[in-house]
Amino acid sequence: MKLRYVAFATAMSLGMLTSPLTLAGLNDGLMAHYPFDGNAQDAGPNGNHGAVEGATLTADRFGKANSAYRFDGKDDSIVVPSSASLHPADRLSFAFWMKIEGITNTWSPIIFKGSSKWTNNGMYREYTVWLSKQLTLYLTSAGNQSAQQVLKSSAVKGGEWFFYAAVIDRRHHSIKVYINGRLDQEMADSYSSFKKNNNNLVFGGRGEGIADFSPLKGVLDDIRFYKRALSVKEIKELYTEKPPVVEPPVVEPPVVKPPVVEPSVVEPPPVVEPSVVEPPPVV
Repeated sequence: MKLRYVAFATAMSLGMLTSPLTLAGLNDGLMAHYPFDGNAQDAGPNGNHGAVEGATLTADRFGKANSAYRFDGKDDSIVVPSSASLHPADRLSFAFWMKIEGITNTWSPIIFKGSSKWTNNGMYREYTVWLSKQLTLYLTSAGNQSAQQVLKSSAVKGGEWFFYAAVIDRRHHSIKVYINGRLDQEMADSYSSFKKNNNNLVFGGRGEGIADFSPLKGVLDDIRFYKRALSVKEIKELYTEKPPVVEPPVVEPPVVKPPVVEPSVVEPPPVVEPSVVEPPPVV
């Protein structure tokens, strides 16, 4: 039940699916979009489709069935193969909806674009988001061929849907994190580029796989990536998106043609010639 970046032109048998969310501009710079409506396909322009490894479909924040993915905290993940279109140049924005159902260790990766090789300074993490035991989220991103930058969010509530958005703007040297449409944390960022890697993009999983990391336990939905900086207005618009409306089709009433009634032909009465009565003879 999400925003579509490619307009629906196909009418459903019961009506046309529409969204009140304004689409203008929100497909600009789109790298990938995962609405999770029944699958892990990329609804964006680049075809960065995900392969589901154990995660199961569940209801989204609107209650629509099979429109989000649940991760069991054991071994579930969704893997998107590495692609040049997943590398930002100097700006990256991404956003997602999440409901936390627990954490079994110190850290759980939510979004992970990094290496299986662990380093203390995170220099192989192009961009990642982690859930901590304290239910805070950590955004990390390496740049300029150097160590990662780290920005910690405020704590969120478990068992409830929340909206997370991040904007890494290395053109203007800032990193910002938003929770439920509002600016939560920000920091200066001295880097001017991202440290690219050829590793897969993973939702869930175990990151570098060390002992402190456990697979994600919770529900993810509506993940979006942009190669530009989203504005505050755009982030609020994504957060306040309403469920799409199924409009009934316009049904033209059938045209009923009146039956063609041939007029009945009434034969005129026969012409009766008057009888000729001869007069009596004259006597």
